[in-house]
Parts: sequence; C-alpha cells; structure tokens
Amino acid sequence: DDTDYFSTAPNNITLLKAVADSQKIDFEIIDLEDSIVQELSLSVKNGVISDMKWSDDSNKGLLKINNSYFLMDLSDPGNLTIIQPFYLSQSKEANFNPENPNQIFFIKNKNIYLSSQSAPILKDVATYKIINQDIIWLSYDGFIYSSNISGQSTEQLTSKEISVKTDQPYSIIDASDRTLLKEGNSLLVINTLTKELELLSQSANSTKVSPSNQRVLYFNNNEASYYGLSINLDNERVNIKISDFENIKDCQWLNDDYIICSLANKIIISEIDNRGNVNVLNLAEKITLESGTEIAMKDSKIFF
Repeated sequence: DDTDYFSTAPNNITLLKAVADSQKIDFEIIDLEDSIVQELSLSVKNGVISDMKWSDDSNKGLLKINNSYFLMDLSDPGNLTIIQPFYLSQSKEANFNPENPNQIFFIKNKNIYLSSQSAPILKDVATYKIINQDIIWLSYDGFIYSSNISGQSTEQLTSKEISVKTDQPYSIIDASDRTLLKEGNSLLVINTLTKELELLSQSANSTKVSPSNQRVLYFNNNEASYYGLSINLDNERVNIKISDFENIKDCQWLNDDYIICSLANKIIISEIDNRGNVNVLNLAEKITLESGTEIAMKDSKIFF
C-alpha cells in the first residue's frame, strides 16, 4: 500500500520503494530474498521521482527528483546515504560508468563531464550512450561519433549530417549490433553500408530494448512494432509491426519473444510473431487480494 514509486535493481533482489509527501520522501530498501527492510528519508518539498538509474553492481542509484539528481549509496548495509552531488547541478543524462560505479558521466553546457573533473571529456554533445567501454554520441555538428571512455580515438559513424535542434530530445539506442537515434518521436537507424541515417518510424513515442539486446520495441498510442533480429526470417534485421492495440500506456519485454503492455484499463501479453493472427492474452481486469479487497486495473504501471 501507499507506494508512489518503485524500482528493482539489476541484481533482481533489491527493491526501492518510495512514498512522498509535501516535505519529504521516505524510502524503503527491501531485500527480496531475506525480507530485510532498511529505511531512509530525504527532505525535499513536493518531491516527484521521475527516474532511477542503478549502478551495475546494484549498490548505488541515481534518482532524478524535481529535475535534480540525488546519489543513493547502499554499499554499506545499515549506513545508507543519499546526497545531492554539487557537480550534477543543472546537468542532464547522468549515467554510471558500467565498469566503475564510483564514476558518473553527465552532460552540462553541451559537454560531457566525468564526476567532479573540471575539464570536459567531449564537447558539443546533444546526447550520448556508453556501450561497453565506448561512448557513442550525437554532436551538434550533425554527425554521430564513437570514442573510447576517455573521449579519445574518435571515429565518425555517419557520413551525412543532420540538423540537430537544441529544443529537441535525442537519445542513442544500441540494439541488434546497430546504432539507432531517437529524435523526438522519430526513430532512425544507421545504415552500415552507406553510413546514413534511415527512418524507421515517425511515431515512436517510446522504445525498449529486449533482454538479449537483439530487438528494439517501439510504440505509440495504438500500435507496437520492433526492429532487429526476426524470429521468422532467418535472423534478418527487419522492421515489423506487431499489432494494433488501443490506448497503449506502456510496453515492456516479457522475454525476447513476448511483450507485456499496459492499456487504458487492462494489461495484455502479446507475441511478436506476426504470421497469421498475433496471439494476445488479456490478464484479469481485477485482482482479488487475500483480504477479499478487489483492485481494478485502472491507471496501472507495470514491471516484470
């Protein structure tokens, strides 16, 4: 009961639960194996959590609250801490270094910085993604580049420039050994032969990468599609529409071959094989608790 936000760590054992009021946010960090609960509070007025990014070792988390970043450290059981790092002020796209959870990359004033280092690693950056120990980024000069984690050994990945808008949201996606770019609601992929960006969809409101990283799901309010390795065309990389749904709020991968979607007042599971009729399962629209209380599937948020 009374949960405003929750997030599960990469280890699939640690659960973060948050309850907010007008003056503070109360956190519970729950060990799902041992049912151990630790509590932590943060004094913040009218705090709204919009994002939580975990370090790969599940010991740290970057919380975005009211457009500010807070760093939660769970590495010392019994002595949990949450601070607001000064260097993350007025920054965006903060991410842990996958190889070192003590290092945080972020964009500020169109440059990529690393933790509290004063000199930028890369300049003139619209968006970026860390893949293994490489940085893939979109430059405001209109090209996509790749470099090592230190910002050196730069390689240009696209051959034709695009117009990069300062007021447009961008993100880099890595799936099926391809680099994709999301520009607003448009989804584009780099053609590996021409090195030009090709349009996949103009209505990709949101994207999710499959567990194996071989497919990227994209969807809008009424249809879901995916790009990547096909399950029925000898592993060709294809762009396939899965099915038409109604009032899609969110979709996630259940595994590599099935998706689970939250619609207006119900939750469905769908296969991605579009040969013939797409098999779709509707989950119960009401849940009955042990106490006998019924909960209707309205305005639901999903996690698997």
